[in-house]
Amino acid sequence: MKNIDLKKMKQFLTVAESNSITKAAERLRIAQSTLLAVIKKLEDAIGVSLINQQASSFELTLAGADFARHCRLCLEYSERAVWSARSTAKACAATINLGLVSSAAHTIFPRVLSILQKTQPDFNVNVHESTSKSIIHMLLERQIDMGLLRGPIDLPSELEVINLGRDEFVLITSEGHALADCLRVSPEMLCSEAFIMYDKGSVLRHAMRLFCQDNNVYPFIAQEVCQIQTVAAMVGCGLGVALVPKSTIPLISAPVRFIDLDCFSHEHYTGIYMAKRESHSSALLNRLFCLSATDF
Repeated sequence: MKNIDLKKMKQFLTVAESNSITKAAERLRIAQSTLLAVIKKLEDAIGVSLINQQASSFELTLAGADFARHCRLCLEYSERAVWSARSTAKACAATINLGLVSSAAHTIFPRVLSILQKTQPDFNVNVHESTSKSIIHMLLERQIDMGLLRGPIDLPSELEVINLGRDEFVLITSEGHALADCLRVSPEMLCSEAFIMYDKGSVLRHAMRLFCQDNNVYPFIAQEVCQIQTVAAMVGCGLGVALVPKSTIPLISAPVRFIDLDCFSHEHYTGIYMAKRESHSSALLNRLFCLSATDF
């Protein structure tokens, strides 16, 4: 409404709270005549008298008291609106929706969090744990901002990717297995072993098969499961042997033995990749993607 704004409301509310034009003018550090002119403009805009002032007394009219109450509400809501808008903008700017594979949760993920905290200490992160293929889908659908996924995997051209390093396979056996105490294991020694294999379509299954083929090992598949921890649990129970990425050793609590495959070719391996949409840019993401793999 013309001639009514937050500044005039605040000045009128000061008059009402001071119960005096003189005291209100002193608090506002303006002349009494200026303050009276403000009240006159408000009365003209509203069409009612807001104060009754005589030489020796001052009081608000009923309309003035009601207007003062609403002025207080308007000022409170305006302050809340400003605070809310700033908080929302800050939260949006400092929030990352992150997709990750479970095997990255205790390895790369803590290092990523450390870098983010140094860049912006009050950032927020929403974590979506899933498979590599699902993470790629979520990136393309703009459901997440970045992903930590396991490769090798074919990536769409719309994604920008950093390879955070190779992750070679190690053999795991049960503690009572015949190979458990072997210092060196050759490809030939695995040809007759039953393997706990990863589910069809998984990145680890693809990488493991390439690794085996390159070393002329054609495993007999005893079981197929999804998670590395489940693979290790089944191996620990003596149901077979398996290959796991070396970085996942700290995650495995099952009673198994870890055996380095020094006699094997490691031309084929798995690894953790950090990915985002090329078109997506923010201070936090730019900081991460300016780093090299050695920083992780």
